[in-house]
Amino acid sequence: MTEQLTIVDSNRQYKGVMDREEVHRTGEWHETFQCLFYDENFVYFQRRSEDKKDFPDMLDISVGGHLSSEEQIEDGCREITEELGITPDTHRLKFIEIVQAEIEIDGLEHYIDREFAHIHTYHVTDEELQHINFQDNEVSDLISFEKHLLIQLFNMELDELEGMSVMSGEEAMYRMEDFVPHAAEYYQKLAKIIEAV
Repeated sequence: MTEQLTIVDSNRQYKGVMDREEVHRTGEWHETFQCLFYDENFVYFQRRSEDKKDFPDMLDISVGGHLSSEEQIEDGCREITEELGITPDTHRLKFIEIVQAEIEIDGLEHYIDREFAHIHTYHVTDEELQHINFQDNEVSDLISFEKHLLIQLFNMELDELEGMSVMSGEEAMYRMEDFVPHAAEYYQKLAKIIEAV
């Protein structure tokens, strides 16, 4: 049986339960958990596995996932363990805000993702970064970016910036085209969140 998601209307009022693929085919609103890892100087974005059906090999917020119909937002913590292999210290996990995010792509399969993203931040330690262990083949790397430069990129004040792989130490240049294609407003909100941490 495929994953079942709770669907809501544009005011976050409960509508029912629907199969995940159908949710993305019909564009129903649903709830997700998102978490941005940061430390004193850097923020961290995951590189999605090249085997992912949606947006393979693109950069995305540190941790993110759908909440099944049986889960509450608090259960989103399991995503951190599932994707990065570490057990978070919940005292360092902070809820920031709910952001409406929409992606619509025409192609072989019409894809509409309308989500209420419950964005959290997590002050990650060096020790935790050293113990990152990708668990479910959804994530292939974690990339660190200097906070002030990523803010400029997200505010369209910079064309590209350097990021470094947490796993290999390899450095590369990244542009907005390397990130999951959320609307500009989504990334501008992330820029404000980064500025505040």
